[in-house]
Amino acid sequence: MHAPALSILVLLATHADVAVPSAPQRIFGGEPTLPGEFDAVVGLRIGAFQCSGTLISPTHVLTAAHCLADLPADAVIEVFFGERDTPGMQVTSAGFAVHPEFCPPSEGCDEDLHDFGVVELETPLAVDDIPPILWKQSEWDATMKEGATVTLVGYGRSDNDDGTPTIGVKRKVAVEIDWLTDSGLEFFAGGEGKDSCEGDSGGPAFVRMADGSYRLAGVLSRGSVPCGDGGVYGIPYAAACWIRDTYGVDLTEGYCGTCECLETSQVDDGCACRTSPDRGPSGGPIFLSVAAVLFGVRRMARTGRSRS
Repeated sequence: MHAPALSILVLLATHADVAVPSAPQRIFGGEPTLPGEFDAVVGLRIGAFQCSGTLISPTHVLTAAHCLADLPADAVIEVFFGERDTPGMQVTSAGFAVHPEFCPPSEGCDEDLHDFGVVELETPLAVDDIPPILWKQSEWDATMKEGATVTLVGYGRSDNDDGTPTIGVKRKVAVEIDWLTDSGLEFFAGGEGKDSCEGDSGGPAFVRMADGSYRLAGVLSRGSVPCGDGGVYGIPYAAACWIRDTYGVDLTEGYCGTCECLETSQVDDGCACRTSPDRGPSGGPIFLSVAAVLFGVRRMARTGRSRS
């Protein structure tokens, strides 16, 4: 028997929609990153609005579309780096772009939102280790499945021992993949107090290979409120052709010219099997209102929104 359908608030459209939960709770179950660890993960400061992101080249940051979609074309974004948001440890943007297929729930979309954006930097960041995206079939098959471990990293909110929130410190936490959409272009991960939170939108989910190296497997799109019950991540492979055509950055290292080299579908053509659980009587999300979506999940109630 499937768990009953449960509410997830998805507020992707405007900065004004973003709010910190009124009752701070201890979340994550993770820890601050070590010096030199996950150096490719950066923070984005857009006025009082904050997101996270990942370097895909020394001058390009992959983040979430909803972090950028409402900005004027001439907006300047501060990109900070290091273990915490520290004065003097930032560069400014030279421009940005939003995936042309980005479709928030307010426009009728409920999954596979193509919630991807890229920020181009004025000054290159000298980062030696920029993890490649997950695009090889053998690596996908070995890592992207229910119960597999991913590591979430970002500068978003965590709570101190006294219950007060902290933001701007790079943190990491290991969680499990709960389910993937039928297309395999989004997955749900985290829960039971291990999660991303406000300020982590656009931040990465990494998978670790047998040799100890990491691959960028997900970009945080939206999640639970209050934080701690998990979030939805888009796979960056879905944006690879757009990034190559827009910025000349080939995330598949020249091996996947058609961007059709990775099979992600979770539906078996022979039996129409599903990896992800039912999400409502019609098999898809149920909208409660303009900004509410119902998802049936296997473990517990999850309420959520974008995490900017």
